[in-house]
Amino acid sequence: MPKTGTSEVIGGDYALGKDCIMHGYMLKLGNPFLTQWQRRYFYLFPNRVEWRGEGESRQNLLTMEQIVLVEDSQIKDKKCILLRIKGGKQFVLQCESDPEFVQWKKELTEAFTEAQKLLRRAPKVISKTRTAVVELSKPPLTHRNSNGL
Repeated sequence: MPKTGTSEVIGGDYALGKDCIMHGYMLKLGNPFLTQWQRRYFYLFPNRVEWRGEGESRQNLLTMEQIVLVEDSQIKDKKCILLRIKGGKQFVLQCESDPEFVQWKKELTEAFTEAQKLLRRAPKVISKTRTAVVELSKPPLTHRNSNGL
C-alpha cells in the first residue's frame, strides 16, 4: 500500500485494516477567501477523501460522487491538484514534493475514474414519490366474494 508522510503523527492506526489507498500530509488552499495554505493529513479511499488538521478530532470528507474532475493546476509556480466539485466549487491541494505530487495525482485520478464507472453502472434511485398503482382488472374488495372474485 503506497503511503507518504508518517501516520503516527496525526492518523495513528486510522488507515490500518481499511481500504485506504494512500495517506499523508498535503497542503489545502483554505480559509473563506482561498488565500491560505493549510497543512492537513489526508486519507484516500476508493470512494472518498478524508482529512483533518493538527489537533482536530473532526474528520472532513469529500466523496468521489461530489467530484466532477481531477486535474493539474499551477498556483504561484507550484504544481497543484485541482478537484472540481459539483456546484462550481474547487478544492486545491499541494504536495510537499514532486514525487508525492505524482503519486497523489495518479491515485486520486484512478480512484475518481473507478468510482465514476461504478456510479454509472449503479441503479438510479428515483427521488419522486411513487403514486399508488390501481389494479383495474379486479373489482374493488368490497365487491368481491369470499373466493376473491
